[in-house]
Amino acid sequence: MEIHELQRKIEQNRSKTSEFVFNSRNTEKSVNVMIDLHGLTKVEALRVTRTRLQMTQDGLTAGSINPNAGDNKNHFFKIVAGAGNHSGVRGAVLKPAVEKMLIENNYEHYANMQHGVFLVRLRK
Repeated sequence: MEIHELQRKIEQNRSKTSEFVFNSRNTEKSVNVMIDLHGLTKVEALRVTRTRLQMTQDGLTAGSINPNAGDNKNHFFKIVAGAGNHSGVRGAVLKPAVEKMLIENNYEHYANMQHGVFLVRLRK
């Protein structure tokens, strides 16, 4: 088997594993309130986080999603990036990348960096 073919198969298996882990941690019920990024690469995690936040904000604006804070205005969205304990010697990858993306896009948020959890406030 040629090395390029082997690399392609490894990447396919990695993608399938990532998709399985992601889907097992993220249900249809949680789509507008929470996302767990475990098992995703940095690029995948940032892409899906941006998409989910925008989708939720669009739903709030259109009125198809009701705010979950009880004041009919504020909506809190939880992002679980993880602590980065399995990232090896280089340290956490997703945690700082998600924090940077939230700051760059002016999302009001609270970060528990020890556990890699972010709480983002969206508004109707």
